[in-house]
Order: sequence, then C-alpha cells, then structure tokens
Amino acid sequence: MTLSLNVKNKSDQRKQIPKVYILLAFLIFPFAQTLAQAPVWNSGPSLTPQPISVRLDFNLSRPSYVYYYVIPNNYACQTATVIKDYAQRPLPYGAIVANDRLTYASGNYSIQIYGELTNLSANTLYTIQIVAESQSSPGSFSTVSCQTFRTLPCPKPDILTGFTQTQICVNKGATARFNVSVDPDPSVSGILKGTTWFFDWGD
Repeated sequence: MTLSLNVKNKSDQRKQIPKVYILLAFLIFPFAQTLAQAPVWNSGPSLTPQPISVRLDFNLSRPSYVYYYVIPNNYACQTATVIKDYAQRPLPYGAIVANDRLTYASGNYSIQIYGELTNLSANTLYTIQIVAESQSSPGSFSTVSCQTFRTLPCPKPDILTGFTQTQICVNKGATARFNVSVDPDPSVSGILKGTTWFFDWGD
C-alpha cells in the first residue's frame, strides 16, 4: 500500500512540474520582452565641450525619446525616471541650466546645447544626465549616461578691421567705409553667441 502511494505521489509531481515551468514562462516572458524593447546606445552619448555650449552626439537602436538635463558642478547620477522628470521641467528649476526631450528616429544625432536662460559659462564644470525611452514601449529605458565635462576657456578675440581707402578723416562731409571681418568659426574669432558690440566714435 505504501509503495503504490509513493508511486502515485511521484506521478503527481511529474504532472505538476510542467505547470510550474509554464507559470515561470508567463512571468519571465513579459519581463524579457520589455528588456528587448529598451533602447540601446549604439554609439555615445559623447560630448564635445565648447566655450559656452556642449555638443551631444549619439546613435540608438530604436526610435526613442531622449531626455537630458545639465546642472553645474559634479552632480550625483539619478535614475531614469528622475532624469525624465527633470528634463521636462520648465526652467528655471533649481540649479538646472538646460534640459529637453528630443525625438530620435534613426541614424546619428547631433545637437549643440546652450543654457536656456543664459549661455553655459566658459571654463566651468557641469554634469549632464541622459536617458532614452522607447517610443513604442513607454517605461523601457536605456542605461543612464551621467557625465561631467568642463566648457573650454574663451578664445582670444581675433577680428580684422580697417579702412578700405587711405582717407581716414571722415569729418566735415568726408566719408570712409570701416570694415570688420569676423571668422565664422567662434572658436577662431572668439566672438561667441551673445557677444555685444560697442562703437565709440569719440567726440
């Protein structure tokens, strides 16, 4: 009697094992599917600091929303949901100087980031935090990128000025054209976004 009972119990256990596997499969499959839909950084995000801005470059595995914010100094890395929240806050918000949500479709992506209220300051330490979220699977996030960078020092201003003719006295009805030639590359000319010009003609 005992022998047949043990055989029956083993037979019941064999029948229950597939049920356990099926239950585990139903629990694991949605999780694995979510991971498969999370964006992956194919390249970047990489930073190229400028004197009053930073260029952000990246490439992702799928169409995504990319969230970022920039804050002065070395700032602790945050979670994906916090970065998403901070990226969409209207500024000013705390110490954050720039934030945005970008819509990424495919290929290489590049954007120049300036401070939204003022330019980023030259020769200053900042932290940028970035995360991507799948457009087709909200809540599926890439790994968080948390990087510090220092903007470049301001370049020395270098512009070409002069008169095109020998006559430089322009009072009493005489005229002369004063030329200013500025290299279009701000890193060469030193004339950065927000530069103000003053012309003082004396008396």
